[in-house]
Amino acid sequence: SSSSLMMISIKPWKEISNDITHIRNMTLLIVGLALIIAGLFNLFYLKRISLFIQELLKDMKLAEKGTLSIRMRRYKIKELENIAIGFNNMIARIQRLLKEVETEQERKREAQFKVLQQQINPHFLYNTLESINALASLNGQKDISKMTINLGKLLRISINGGYEVKVKDEIRHVMSYLEIQKVRYDNRFSYEVE
Repeated sequence: SSSSLMMISIKPWKEISNDITHIRNMTLLIVGLALIIAGLFNLFYLKRISLFIQELLKDMKLAEKGTLSIRMRRYKIKELENIAIGFNNMIARIQRLLKEVETEQERKREAQFKVLQQQINPHFLYNTLESINALASLNGQKDISKMTINLGKLLRISINGGYEVKVKDEIRHVMSYLEIQKVRYDNRFSYEVE
């Protein structure tokens, strides 16, 4: 019969205990280094990202309210720098587009005003009224002639008059209006100017 052999190694407890202490110390050192690295990562990277996001949100709210003079500052982290540059370019472009729209609207208003001025050409109106007056006089239509003359006077003051009008021009304006109304209402009223 074969007998099984057994090998027994005896090690002093002090040596085993030193190995356990060494493993424990190495584990604590690795955990400590990992915590320090995580803290530094948080301090130098995550905190910057968090501050960047806060600033971006603040600037976006200002832009939404119409403050288009804002610009984001430069960042050391490349990705954040690219986002900041993109945001600044976008705001600058919006500013340019708004300026272009304002300029275009101003040009459009000026063009419409010029068209309106051309449509109401004073010389054309006065010449037409003079022609109507001449025709009315030739045909003995005194009322038509009178109305045409007074309408011409009204238009001269309205079109050629500035923001301030002299009292004598204003009186002439009122009298022309009243003369037209007298013809319209068949001389049913009279007036005096003091």
